[in-house]
Amino acid sequence: MLPERLIRPPVESREITPRYLDERDYLWLRALLDAYKRFVGRRRAELDQHLFEPLPVTCPQFKKAQAIAVLDKLCRDRTAAPLSPKKVRETLFTEAARGDDKQLAIDRACDRLAIKGSCILDYLFADLPRERRVAALPAELNVSQLALRVNLVLAQSMIARAQSLAITLHGNSRDIVRYARLRGLLCAVRVSASRPHGEIILEISGPFALFKRTLVYARELASLVPRLAWCDRFELRARCLFRDASPLVVIRAGDPIFPTDEPRRFDSRLEERFFSDFSRLATDWDVVREPKPIRAQGKLIFPDFALVHRRDRNRYWLLEIVGYWTADYLKKKLADFRSAGLSNLILCIDEKRDCADEQLPLMSRLVLYRNRIEAQRVLDIIDPGAC
Repeated sequence: MLPERLIRPPVESREITPRYLDERDYLWLRALLDAYKRFVGRRRAELDQHLFEPLPVTCPQFKKAQAIAVLDKLCRDRTAAPLSPKKVRETLFTEAARGDDKQLAIDRACDRLAIKGSCILDYLFADLPRERRVAALPAELNVSQLALRVNLVLAQSMIARAQSLAITLHGNSRDIVRYARLRGLLCAVRVSASRPHGEIILEISGPFALFKRTLVYARELASLVPRLAWCDRFELRARCLFRDASPLVVIRAGDPIFPTDEPRRFDSRLEERFFSDFSRLATDWDVVREPKPIRAQGKLIFPDFALVHRRDRNRYWLLEIVGYWTADYLKKKLADFRSAGLSNLILCIDEKRDCADEQLPLMSRLVLYRNRIEAQRVLDIIDPGAC
């Protein structure tokens, strides 16, 4: 995380967006990358001294400090010694404690370690941060990627100072909600009443609302930020606390931040197969993974798929896949969907995972499967006239 001095907003600001790096910063970012490449294999102290001096091109100093913080995390310095510097120190200091001549102590230590006398002093403190050798940056790192990475760390550092935040989500919302709960964040989910497209609002307590373990919690919360890039739309609004200000920080879809790796698209091989099979078979229908959530009996239901006709968007079906089940479980699930006023539900049930002796509830839109959901049976329900 970046220190407050590098992210603190103007005192008079009430609502702000992070001051992202963009194309105007590429020139000095290139000069900074070149500096790191020049010092690969040399002592970290030499690179630090070079970075303390001005770059050959003009750049904002606080942005330069942000970029250096990110590069230092990406550049994993290494210890340039064939044996442990700790072992070298232990051996040399033991010999020096005998009170003999300095050179004699060095010679005896070299004999014990089987190294040349001219090298022992180089190895002595090789593991200290400023004595370690600068490692190469990732080969794929370029100027534009560096800017995105700095922007991500900037956004994360601001969110890490949040007292509370709310994220409005549309598309891939289930992954975000699941991830927030898996990370142990204090959160609540509700459906947005003021927005027409079925967005949900994820409300999360921030680190500054806690009394302890704030750093661990802040890191877990910050890890949520790059996953938001995989939503169709989102808006994050966080009340952040600084020494002399408490602005509302806003992060939106389209902001230039570095995304995390793509989340797993399907929860199982079964879902992936159905998506592939139905997409090939029913070319007039779109298969929407994780459609908008549905509110039913005070809770949110996340159907697995929506099947939408390409030329008539009013022809819209929901498909839910059930693994282990009992008849009572299915009755409750169907009751939830009925309470939401849904009549366009297809329930796909695994015959092998029956956990009860009762019979299945009677319904015409029921597809039983073993190992694989037959796409044709689903198509026969939603489009009986299709070939």
